[in-house]
Amino acid sequence: IATSKRIVFEGELEAALRRHTGLVCWTVGESSPALGVKDSGTFCFIQTQQKRFLLTCSHIWKGFEKEKANGVCLWVSLILNENLGSPTFPFLVKNPILIEEDTRLDLATITFDGIDSLESWRFCYLIKPSKQRLVKGSPACFIAYTGEGLREGESQRVLNYSLFTLTVYEIGHTKFLLHDGSGSSHLVDKNGNEIAPIKMGGASGAPIFSFDSNLKFWLAGVVCEISSPGLQSCETSGNYEMSNGDIYAAYADFVQTDGTIRMN
Repeated sequence: IATSKRIVFEGELEAALRRHTGLVCWTVGESSPALGVKDSGTFCFIQTQQKRFLLTCSHIWKGFEKEKANGVCLWVSLILNENLGSPTFPFLVKNPILIEEDTRLDLATITFDGIDSLESWRFCYLIKPSKQRLVKGSPACFIAYTGEGLREGESQRVLNYSLFTLTVYEIGHTKFLLHDGSGSSHLVDKNGNEIAPIKMGGASGAPIFSFDSNLKFWLAGVVCEISSPGLQSCETSGNYEMSNGDIYAAYADFVQTDGTIRMN
């Protein structure tokens, strides 16, 4: 019974994360992201009583802004429906507008033309900035669209993502740390086979959710940095941010219902 409940919960968890989380990327002109992207990150759709916007990292927005003069276009990924195995398709973001960014927190909120035409189930509903915060040992889960995963799926036109379920290792005033103890981190592929740590570039902006004893999900933070000791040498390709490193996240309660960002 316990195993059955866990399988059902993990399926519901993955489906819930997919609804609200997506790939944000830019391409040269309006060429499809399926043919390759210039750069990318991860984002979350947010809805409040006042407006809709997407939440990601400030450095991702700055990367796009830097390339705008070269004629790049911004895209996000959308799933076709709410089912777990739903296919993904690219959506061209027209007239992206920055609501606010905070470089200290590395957070940015963005809106765009046509966002109100999207289905409501795609959005994580934010009534007001949550006063609930994670504590050491809290469960934390997120989906990340890594650049390595994108490249691996290009030949088959598949948008790969990775699902992480971790625990809070340390907390601070503006950010918290996700990190498993040495030898306790295990990654598995879709067939359940254990695999080596993966490169995490592109995970920035991923919304981190937690859940209470009643399995009720809530938005807790946003991945903003993967740092040492995650910087490991990968053959001759240089240093990379790896999945067994330190994952830093900014608290989501700094995001206000009007899309502005305010430190408490």
